[in-house]
Amino acid sequence: MQELVEEIAYEMNDFMMETQETVNEERLQIIKDSGADIEIIELTPEEREVFREAAMPAREVFRNSVGEKGNKILDIMEEDSEKLLKERYGDS
Repeated sequence: MQELVEEIAYEMNDFMMETQETVNEERLQIIKDSGADIEIIELTPEEREVFREAAMPAREVFRNSVGEKGNKILDIMEEDSEKLLKERYGDS
């Protein structure tokens, strides 16, 4: 049963990451096409790292609240996020 849960978590994470990426791109394009006076700021890899480090205390509080299974799922999601960021922005 545990193996099945972990396998499903991996598959769901891939699906969620792909879906979220698609939705984010679509919504960003809607904002750009709207003609609204909105400034879109894309962070550099270095700026993303500063933000990631600043969020670590909150992440630890969350990790402490989700237990072992939740932490395994978060580990999977973090690995996939890192992989996605490397594909998108390189190894900076």
